[in-house]
Amino acid sequence: NGKILESIGPQPLILVLLLVMCVGALVGMVNGFCMGKFKLHPFIVTLATQMITYGVYLTISNSKQVSSLDTSYTTSFVTKSLFKIGPTSVPMYVLLAIILTAIVWFIWNKTAFGKNMFAVGSNAEAAKVSGVNVFWTTVLVHTLAGAMYGYAGFVEGVRSGSVAATTGLNAECDAIAACVIGFIGFLCKVPIKEVLAAGYDAMAQSLEAMYILLFVGCLVGSFEACGTIPALVFYGLKLFTPKIFLPTVCLLCLIVATALGSSYTTTATLGIAFLTIGATMGVNPGLIAGAVLSGDKFSPLSDTTNLSPASAQTGLFDHVRALVGTTGPTFLLAFLIYCVISLTGNVGEYDPELVQGVSDAIQGNYNYMSPVLLIPVLFIIGIAVFKIPAVPGVLLAAAVGCVFAVIFQGANFADCI
Repeated sequence: NGKILESIGPQPLILVLLLVMCVGALVGMVNGFCMGKFKLHPFIVTLATQMITYGVYLTISNSKQVSSLDTSYTTSFVTKSLFKIGPTSVPMYVLLAIILTAIVWFIWNKTAFGKNMFAVGSNAEAAKVSGVNVFWTTVLVHTLAGAMYGYAGFVEGVRSGSVAATTGLNAECDAIAACVIGFIGFLCKVPIKEVLAAGYDAMAQSLEAMYILLFVGCLVGSFEACGTIPALVFYGLKLFTPKIFLPTVCLLCLIVATALGSSYTTTATLGIAFLTIGATMGVNPGLIAGAVLSGDKFSPLSDTTNLSPASAQTGLFDHVRALVGTTGPTFLLAFLIYCVISLTGNVGEYDPELVQGVSDAIQGNYNYMSPVLLIPVLFIIGIAVFKIPAVPGVLLAAAVGCVFAVIFQGANFADCI
């Protein structure tokens, strides 16, 4: 159900396959050009083009999900059964993958371009001295890779049953992990037990971040039940105007996230409140979300800020100082843009009747509405001041929210649990 380019009628399937491979090849060519011409790091370039491509797709598709795909694309082609091995069918995309693998194998082993790929990948400087055109080899390699990615996306749409803005999201993490594990395991001849042990250790280091994500849900629920988040909205509506809203949100969320060491907690509490306030003013929710996500990278209490230097075996504050030169200018630029948009653009219209309606609705849904309900937010700031670790700190804040819900909103402990 649904189409992205509704004005374009059905097209021959092979033409569509070639088109998506050409789009992928174009993105890959841009990657290769930036790496070969400007000597940019591959990870940075591909991450940037990923974000750009994702943004273009969201703009064109308007985040629409496409399902009930045409059978000429699904069961009649990509997932068409070629033969069976026992009860298991072997689909068409397996044959297509074998054909593409054979083509790439031939290019790698039997052509001068394949030899040039190996030479540039092994030592670009030595390849250049030997007469290999490193620039064009880099461009062509990434162009070929982009075409293969286009084919993979073509198949993935059928495999997942629908196409949406989140199709393939974060698949690059699986690809990077597979390449790293393969390199370590096979080329460096590291035993599989050591690879698994390193993986278990890495997962153990990331458990705290997972716990925080889990317990932030408890925090949001308790703050909602006790009326803290509604109180933030209620009193925020009386203080903010569209002209100062975005810069103020950006600064407040940066300060709170830095104090707490958790952008998750900030987003789940202040972020929800600010999105509601901004909606009543007609402010673009995308701008509000960007302002809320100011981040916690400067905070020595942040889990990811601690995890990165621990993994790299460097000092925590050395890492924080390094972030000042990268994350700092980025934040300042974003803050200036929010100021310019707020002061010169039409970010929203302040409708007193709508604001009053939201305020009345909040008061009608809660037994008690007072600035006292903002105390749990101060408790969170106190957790940061006294340097209580993130996981017990979030749980303590959630417990305070439950107590407030019982005292002020008439909830019972069973509901809180």
